[in-house]
Amino acid sequence: MAIDQNALKKLLDLVGGDPEDLAEFIEDFLEIAPTLVAEMQAGVAAQDWGKVRIAAHTLKSNAKDLGALDLSDLSKTLEAQCKAGDTDTSGALVDQIAQQSTADTAALAEIDPATI
Repeated sequence: MAIDQNALKKLLDLVGGDPEDLAEFIEDFLEIAPTLVAEMQAGVAAQDWGKVRIAAHTLKSNAKDLGALDLSDLSKTLEAQCKAGDTDTSGALVDQIAQQSTADTAALAEIDPATI
């Protein structure tokens, strides 16, 4: 799925309608998303499920706000797995999250907030 424009419009309204503020949110996400994915990957490697859960929670919320709904849903699933201690497929899920994050950050980088 592409970036949900309605979510971006909602965020734009929340920041007072200023496209420059929306652009800052997008830029911040473009910086933090790869870091959060790397934290998840490191957490899986160390079997530190608390670290994975926290990174998934943060990515879930930020992705949802910016309309990256597939990424948010994957992160939500990972967060739930970590909470439940059901981590057998978490490594594969982190791989999916990494791929989706790459696609979504590329899509967000192409968005002109002035056109939202």
